[in-house]
This record gives sequence, C-alpha cells and structure tokens, in this order.
Amino acid sequence: YFTFSNENNYMIWTFLWKCHQKGWLYQGADVMPWCPRCATAISQHEIVTDGYQELTHKAVTLKFPLRGRPDDPGDGEAEEVKVTWLHSYFLRAILTL
Repeated sequence: YFTFSNENNYMIWTFLWKCHQKGWLYQGADVMPWCPRCATAISQHEIVTDGYQELTHKAVTLKFPLRGRPDDPGDGEAEEVKVTWLHSYFLRAILTL
C-alpha cells in the first residue's frame, strides 16, 4: 500500500470512526517521550531496555547517476540517487539500483 494514497487514508479514517462509534476511543492525557533532535516519539523499548545506549555507526554512502533520462543535459551533470546504509546485508538490495 502507498502510505499517502487517498484509499489508505480513507480506510484509516473509516476504521477510527467505527472505533469511535463503538466507544473504543477515549480522550486522555499521557506523557509521550519525545526526541527533540529527531522530532519523533521515543518508544518504551528504547527507554526501558536494559543496556540501551546511544551508538555511533559507520555508514556507507554511494551515489548512482541517473543517465538516459529525458531531462539529462548530457553534460555529466545528471541527477543522482544517494543511498546510505549501515548494515552490510543491505548491500545486495542497494546494488540492484
């Protein structure tokens, strides 16, 4: 499914509406841990897990030129796809680009 498709959004809103009609939703106040750097919620697993620690990993980044596109000026300045990964087992999938 495509996350931003109208069909997907319609199904989600329909589901939420049915849950509301059945009284399964409530309005309350809960504390949600928030990462200001990433601007995302932090899961309980990240907070509660024993031994959780911030790690810095080396990453590999490759640039793949997009050649033969209708808008390619042919001057070597073609658009690029930049791919970054942290784990070697993604290498095969990325090389299919």
